Amino acid sequence: MKKSLLTICTIYLAIACRPERKGELGPDPDLAFGIVGRWQAAELIIEDFKSPLGDQLNVSEDFPTLGQPMEIIFNNDNTYQIITSGKVPHKFGTSGTWAFNNPEFPTKMGIFNNNGESDTIYLLSMARDYDPVWKIQIRRNDCNDELYVGYNLTLIRK
Repeated sequence: MKKSLLTICTIYLAIACRPERKGELGPDPDLAFGIVGRWQAAELIIEDFKSPLGDQLNVSEDFPTLGQPMEIIFNNDNTYQIITSGKVPHKFGTSGTWAFNNPEFPTKMGIFNNNGESDTIYLLSMARDYDPVWKIQIRRNDCNDELYVGYNLTLIRK
């Protein structure tokens, strides 16, 4: 009985001796605000979804031969402008609007360019307002409407 009472008192003291919390964490970050700014393509990896091995090819070293890399500005009013289109296959057009599929927990972003085309951008990572890197994926289907290739883009904040 004494041992169990001593054990209970020891556990109680250990729990009671925790330091008090200092301050609050604050509000959750606005994820849409995190992508606002100027971004430049820094890395391109082509992923083959048809390959049983999940082949990937990093073609970033070819960026200099392809001309200027893609550069895009995302605005906080859900619009964007392409500064330099680069040679990355995309449907951004020259400008348009964007929206997350779920503002609280986004996994995709829809883009709608001023030419009337739309595309889905898959978010490989989410950029907060202080993150220097953001990773996205542009997917393409074959003529049978089956997923066959993904363009994994690493964008850096300018």
